Amino acid sequence: MALIFSVESPSSGEDEAPVALDFDLFEHKLSYAEFPMLACLNPWGKTVFNRQQAPYVEAEIERVIAVVDPHRQATLREVVRQCQVVSKQWHAYLVINGD
Repeated sequence: MALIFSVESPSSGEDEAPVALDFDLFEHKLSYAEFPMLACLNPWGKTVFNRQQAPYVEAEIERVIAVVDPHRQATLREVVRQCQVVSKQWHAYLVINGD
């Protein structure tokens, strides 16, 4: 099962390429107590984080990067970059679509 991360922003002049991650990356490692933002990901639907939430999502993904296999880190760093884009723009959203 994959999650597709993308940036939605009416004011963005940049084309942000979507990033696909396997949901199993998150499935067994997330608890609401430790990862309150990422634990809310809906693997079968849409999850949306706004400009104010993006820095918290970014911080949680950075923590995940520290414990995953190196071959997954580059993809997660792309999601971190997307969080940074969303954090800097009004009316921007990090949208995660599940299968």
